[in-house]
Amino acid sequence: MKTKMIVIFFAFLSCNESKKENISAPINNTIIMKKINTDYLNKINETNLINEKIQFVENDTNVVLIDYGDHYFESKRRFDESIINYIIYNKKNNQMISSGTYFYNSPIDIYRKYNEKGEVIQETDNNKDFPFSISDLIEKIKITHKINLNDGKIDRTVNRGIDEKTGRPTYSIQFDINKDEGHLNYITIDGKTGEILSEGRKQIL
Repeated sequence: MKTKMIVIFFAFLSCNESKKENISAPINNTIIMKKINTDYLNKINETNLINEKIQFVENDTNVVLIDYGDHYFESKRRFDESIINYIIYNKKNNQMISSGTYFYNSPIDIYRKYNEKGEVIQETDNNKDFPFSISDLIEKIKITHKINLNDGKIDRTVNRGIDEKTGRPTYSIQFDINKDEGHLNYITIDGKTGEILSEGRKQIL
């Protein structure tokens, strides 16, 4: 997002006064006038609970709905995948106002916000600091640890972020989590090169 804002800023400096209104134009020509599914809305209204998950199965997909008071949340994840796609709807008109994707606990790909016309007004590239992509990570761990991170199992976590000490983008994977015995296995991977930085077993605090 910072890169896009810099581009817009310098474009603004080079434009004349007659073109200034273009700065507020939609990011692209994509227009999506999507509203929440009527059946989903009925499920939410029947439950009539705030901040409570409504979970059900639809074909080969797990669906989660939540009424957050001023907006609705909807997420979908296939049984055999760990990628979650979600949409936020405005509760006043039931229209989509944002959308994005998660891989376990981490936002990935493009997060988008939409205006009342369905135009894309904001985009955030969650992958920009991670040249070693989620696909690269999945393939690497298949080879090095014989684990398919994209198999839909929920007994593990995958987080990515920036290391506070080094400024390095990293993936943090936890698996074989055994709460009864109080331990788990972990792997830390460089988000730029894919190098394994550390791995082992640690106690669950």
